[in-house]
Amino acid sequence: MSSKDSKEPLLGTIASLHESGAYSDFKIVCGPETYNVHRNIVCPQSDFFRAACRPHTFREGKTGIVTIPANAGRDMGALSSPLAPEEFSWDLDVEDVKTIKAMIHYFYHHDYPSDKPTHVDHAKLTSANIAKGVLAEHAKMYAIGEKYGIAGLKGLAAKRFGEDFQNTFAGLGTAIVIAFKSTPETDQTLRKLIVDKLCSYRWVAANGVVDEAVEQIPELVHSLYRRLLGQTGTSR
Repeated sequence: MSSKDSKEPLLGTIASLHESGAYSDFKIVCGPETYNVHRNIVCPQSDFFRAACRPHTFREGKTGIVTIPANAGRDMGALSSPLAPEEFSWDLDVEDVKTIKAMIHYFYHHDYPSDKPTHVDHAKLTSANIAKGVLAEHAKMYAIGEKYGIAGLKGLAAKRFGEDFQNTFAGLGTAIVIAFKSTPETDQTLRKLIVDKLCSYRWVAANGVVDEAVEQIPELVHSLYRRLLGQTGTSR
């Protein structure tokens, strides 16, 4: 039996705890939902929940209940153009009830549900299709991983963003805004990935609707400028 095969029963057991909530020893309350979760599974993966569950430090550690005030969020499906930087709202565009549910799913499955990539090629790039789609979903999961200190989730979201970028540009404009507005400047993983991809697919960056999304983010413009200097050999 391979090591992978030997782990499958354990992984299946952990996944079943997510579904049943059996043996739960603390709760995450978000909007109308209450998730019966397990400290031994959640806390080792999250800096936030590890701190919150300390019994003699925070109230949540004593009550065994963590409340996350989230709402339904922005209806991304209704966007006809990418989210503008000045319109960005953490509560509406990242920390909504759907994203929190996906985060909790990650704790037990080391994966999260998302839409299948819809192929959008350069001939079909419009304001509407770079406004919503799977790339924006991955950016949201990366951002929520950053806030709650979930390194594994951030790594997975960045990996899936890079993979799906090869097949689609759906949600790219909104993903750019989320990446640069919701993470600190010191966190360069997703930002660098976006710069790398835009430099690799120069015709995408040259597209009018993508160019409009890019020019609204000064940090991204500067990063692309620095990359160009390096490529032309004119940087000091």
